[in-house]
Amino acid sequence: MALALGCGGRAPARQPVAPPVAPAAGPGGTAPACPMDASFVIGDGWFRCRELPFEIELPAGTTIERVDNEVITRFSAKLERGGLDIVVMPRMKMPRRPLVELVETIVRSSGIGATATRRDAAPVAGGSEAVAFALALPGGGLGEIRGYFVDHWMVAVMARGSAEDATRPDRPVGAKFLSSFRTRPVMDGWVRLDLVDGARIEIPGSAWPMARESPPDKGPHRDWAFHLPDRNSFLGVADLPRGAVCGRLAAARDDKLQAELRPILADRPVEVRRVERARLGDASAFLELVMGKLNEASYVICHGKSLIQVSVFGPQDHATLRVLLDQVAKTFVGAR
Repeated sequence: MALALGCGGRAPARQPVAPPVAPAAGPGGTAPACPMDASFVIGDGWFRCRELPFEIELPAGTTIERVDNEVITRFSAKLERGGLDIVVMPRMKMPRRPLVELVETIVRSSGIGATATRRDAAPVAGGSEAVAFALALPGGGLGEIRGYFVDHWMVAVMARGSAEDATRPDRPVGAKFLSSFRTRPVMDGWVRLDLVDGARIEIPGSAWPMARESPPDKGPHRDWAFHLPDRNSFLGVADLPRGAVCGRLAAARDDKLQAELRPILADRPVEVRRVERARLGDASAFLELVMGKLNEASYVICHGKSLIQVSVFGPQDHATLRVLLDQVAKTFVGAR
């Protein structure tokens, strides 16, 4: 997989809209969910998210621009001069890549034309590994990037600028940004995920979103997908059009369950290993599936006016995946 974060074509001109302000930390320093907006404001200057094992300080009121690809997420300060960047990646995406290689790839893909020179890296409390590079920028600019393995994450922070920029690592803003990095625990509890028409389910607070809202042509129903870095697995929730599936699922004989679920599985490249009736909601079934190199434990659940499929994917066996799946699925409450 490539680490580069590319840019698409120019979007049609629109009236400017002020980016939302990210929620501040709650009581006891509890962090909010990381904003999914393409642009948002850090009011108090502290970048912290419940899903990420660190925090770092930027100038108060800084606008952050977020860019995602299938592997990494980059958060960049929108500044008139210089640059401050934060790059994160669940280590489960590239578990065998050394930290130094990941950081070098980030520098190459950043598009800043920097020459990187390895330097001594100061360890950070709570991190398992650290690397650092001094960056020589075109036109005499300077920068520094520091990379860390923290828990189940790769994190890189970069400060850079020209001779006049305060964001250089040897100037006040850049130096403060780099030195403010510190680890913190990810959220250890569960959070509510609102589905369609009032339906809801609970998921681990450490779940890191990896997919956005379904395309408009699929109507109001939505799909969500999350990395679960601390569990080396993925979580998927699909709020589906109910249609006639629930009535047929409730009435079907046990040996006909797979046939009744065919409309849900038709577009997915999965191998069905096992299907059995479950005792969740008004009607439900449990499935053991295989998708490429990953196993999948999944429930299809009808409750109230809702039909969902909730799945846990990973390299683990189906019985192990089902333990977490059961914890998630039992919290589902359908629309009324």
